[in-house]
Amino acid sequence: MSKPGRNDPCPCGSGQKYKRCCLPKDQQAESAALKAAAAQAAEAAAHEHVHGPDCGHSH
Repeated sequence: MSKPGRNDPCPCGSGQKYKRCCLPKDQQAESAALKAAAAQAAEAAAHEHVHGPDCGHSH
C-alpha cells in the first residue's frame, strides 16, 4: 500500500486530512528509524575500521 498524500483523507478514519492528523506522527517515526539505521551503519563502519574486513571477529 502506498503512502497517502498530504491532502488525502487520513487512513486512521478520523475524517481529517492526513497532513492534519497522522502525518506529523508518521514523519517523526520515519525520522527516528532513519537515525537508528544511520547509527547502526556508523557502528559497523567503525568496527570494520578498527578490526579490518577479515578479522574473523563476530558480534
